[in-house]
Parts: sequence; structure tokens; C-alpha cells
Amino acid sequence: MPIEQIDFGQSLAGLLVDGVPETPYVGATLRLDEKSGTLVEVPYLSYDGTGQFKHVSEWFDSRTPPQNLLFMSTEGPITLFGLRWGGHSEPSGMTAARGSIQVGEAALGARDGELSDPLTMQQVRSWVDGLNEWTRLSSVSKEIISESDGSVSRIKGLTVTTETAVATAWPQGGANISLQSVWRSVQENDGRGRRHVIADDVVIESSFPDARPFSDHLTEQRKVANLLVLLYGQKIAFRRHQFRDPRYVTRVMSGEVIGKPFVEIVSEQTVRERVLPPPDPQDLRLPLADLAQIGADGMATWAENYDRWRRFILPAVSAMSRVGAFAEDIVVSTSTSLEAASVLIGHRDNEENTYHRNKPTTATHVYRCLDVVDIVWPEHVGGKESLARAIARNYNEIKHADRGDFPEARESILVSKINTWLVRLLALDLTGQGSDLLSKYRNSDQLWQLRQYLDGYDLRITPDGRWEARTT
Repeated sequence: MPIEQIDFGQSLAGLLVDGVPETPYVGATLRLDEKSGTLVEVPYLSYDGTGQFKHVSEWFDSRTPPQNLLFMSTEGPITLFGLRWGGHSEPSGMTAARGSIQVGEAALGARDGELSDPLTMQQVRSWVDGLNEWTRLSSVSKEIISESDGSVSRIKGLTVTTETAVATAWPQGGANISLQSVWRSVQENDGRGRRHVIADDVVIESSFPDARPFSDHLTEQRKVANLLVLLYGQKIAFRRHQFRDPRYVTRVMSGEVIGKPFVEIVSEQTVRERVLPPPDPQDLRLPLADLAQIGADGMATWAENYDRWRRFILPAVSAMSRVGAFAEDIVVSTSTSLEAASVLIGHRDNEENTYHRNKPTTATHVYRCLDVVDIVWPEHVGGKESLARAIARNYNEIKHADRGDFPEARESILVSKINTWLVRLLALDLTGQGSDLLSKYRNSDQLWQLRQYLDGYDLRITPDGRWEARTT
């Protein structure tokens, strides 16, 4: 039986196989660590006259273990790829040495062909925070069968149907990307009762016409995950991955191939995201736009714009993904995004009012972004020009040490809120659906929370971009 999943803290015992016929197998343990990812620890003898551990000593003395190894565990085979030296000890006397190997990718299965070949795959599907809520897709439908005896309707039966459903698909980066539901049924019996449990989730799947490294799939899937960060305004994590490739097959005892299953993969690129606390379901109820509103065309447009707009997207995503970040950190990251967006947006009408000595300023960059989203801001904020100056002033005072102390905390908090809202709205425009998606946010009623912050801090912005207490 193949191993279906590895959990943090779990340790497996087994034998390492390097694919070289003349070298003996060596005992090892494999475990999943929250900080280091997948680790393999190998006990061996540094000074062994029999030569049994000669090849293992060479791995650690040269700090170059084989790129790939097969780990034959007591639970099933695991193929290890992208291996690196992780440290070793050489005690004296009769004590065994211990070497550590860090694993790039661990595929929970055995692969046909040469062990030394790099890991590639045609399909990868991933479990990502927020997909269930954002797509509103499910594999499960049910029908209640009832009967009536005249005055009361009683439930007679329940029919549950499970079937994979595809929400949408689009071409992206040479791959086909799809969002689809997957399900799994498990029967549980703890001695006190029996339960039939159906796991029902939405995954993102990438398929290339030819086999690619896992990183190629992750690059394309990350574009979707980063859009979710901006739509929800919070960290979105990868929780799990599976892949399918013709070299990973299921066989019966006769050797006949009966299937090409999805195989679990643990990658160092995302393994640390698995331990992050999941988002509160309440925080996933109201994205700026759901999948139905953006559509396949919007997702394809977002992907087409992604590389060109990376300098806008990545700082903003980083800011929203940091739990407990200082307001000043958020101001700097989001203002960096606004500056990058301004370069691509280009000249806007009346931006000259924000120039200094006939040249664009930081306020000009902010003004261009404000002009694109065209929000009706609360009266406390004033117009686009005054708000642009206030944001630019706060950003520059944080960034430049020669301007004295940091700005007043409540000003930075407000700018961080405004900037975060602004970059999230700009992200909607990159889907090509901006004219429709932004329309409901171009009304100050949608800015109720920001209005509450301004009221709570008793501040308003003057025409020259300074903060002052509101007059009563």
C-alpha cells in the first residue's frame, strides 16, 4: 500500500537505495519537521573496515549526497529528489556517526525508470486556502426523500451524490489551469458509532502538455493564490499537493499496470505553509470578487498581466501575508506597489497639480492609482490630490531617516488601511473586469469601515495633504 500522507512529527524507518548496484542499502529515518521540511537522518560508521558504509561516509565528507534516493520505508516507498547535505557528526570510539540530508521534494511512491532522472510531472493539483469559499463549488449534492401522512412530512431517506465538478479552466503560462472539486469517502467507527465522512474540497490543477518540474507548476498556481491574497486581504497558504505522471503507476502482483494515480508530494517550497493557522471562515465570506464575477477570461487576463505587474503585486502580497506587521511596514510595502503601478499606468488628467518644479513626485504616483479606481472617498479624506499628498508625506517620512521621528502612529495606521484598500482595488483592474468589478466600490457607502477609523481617530486631511483634528 502506498503512503497517502505524512504529518509533522511523524517519523518513518526504512532503507536508503542510491540505485548503484554494488553499494549496500543503508538504514535511515525520515521525518517532517516544521522548520526544516523533510529530513532524512542516516546513522553510519565513519571508520568501518568492512566498507559497508564507505559510500555513506563519502556523501557526508564531501557534503554532496546523491541528488535522488529511494527510501524504502516500512509503510511504503518514497522517492526523494533535490537532496542536500544537512550536517553530520563524527563522534569518536564505538559511537555511530549521524548524517542529515535535506529533501527538496518527496514523492510518496516509487517511480519507473532511472532513479537519477530529475523529478518531472504533467499534472499537479493543490489545496489552497479560500478556494472552497471563493469558487462556491462542491462535489456533493443531496436529495431528501420524504413521505407525508397528512399533517406531518417525515424523512424517509437521503440520497447523496458525489461527483467531481469543474468550475472553470483557462490557458496560462503554457499550461491549462482549472479549478475543480475533489471528494473522498471514509468510514469511521470508534466503537460507539459508525460514520460515513465525505471530504469535499476545491483544488487548483495545472496541466502541461509535457512533463515539467514541480516548480513550474507552482509558479503558475502561485499566480492564482496571490490573486486570492489581494481579494481577501490576508495570507493564503498552500496546504497540500498531489501530482500525476506516467512514470508513477499502480500495478497488481503480476506486474500489470492498472492505473496512474495522483501521488502525494511534499515540497520544501511550500511545506512551511502547512503549519500556518488556517484562516477564520468568517474572514473568507466576503472577497472583493468571487470566481463567478471574474470568470475564466478574467483569470486568463490576470495571468497575462502578472509578470508585467510583478513589482506591483509582490510587495502588496507580502504586506498582506505578514501577520502582526507594523503599520509602517505595510505603508512602505504598499507604497512601493503604488509606485510600480504608477509607472505602468502612465499619465493621468490633472496630475500636474501634484508636481514639484514641473516634475512628478511620490504624490503623483499615488494620484495616478487613485484616479484609476476613482473612489468617492469620505469627506474626511478630501479629494484625490489631498489624499495623494497625505499618503506620499507619510511614506516619505517613514522611509527617510533625515526627516526626523516616525509620523504619528494613528496617521500611519490610517494610511496603511487606505493603501491596502487601494492596492486591492487596483488588483481587480488587472483582471480586465475593472469597469464592472469596481463599480460597487465607487460609492463611499462601501468605505464604511474606513470612515469608522477616521471618526475613531478624529482626523481629516487638509488640502495640502496634512492630517489635523476634525473641527466640531
